[in-house]
Amino acid sequence: MKTAIVSALVMFGVAIVISMGVAALMKVLFLLIRRINAPKKG
Repeated sequence: MKTAIVSALVMFGVAIVISMGVAALMKVLFLLIRRINAPKKG
C-alpha cells in the first residue's frame, strides 16, 4: 500500500516537472520566433 502511494507521488512530481519544462520550452521558442520575425530596428 505504501509503495503504491509513493510511486503515485513520484509520477505526479514527474508529470509536474515535465509540464513545467514543456511550458518553459514553448515560451523560449515563442520569444525566439518573435525575435526572428520582428523587423530589425536601425
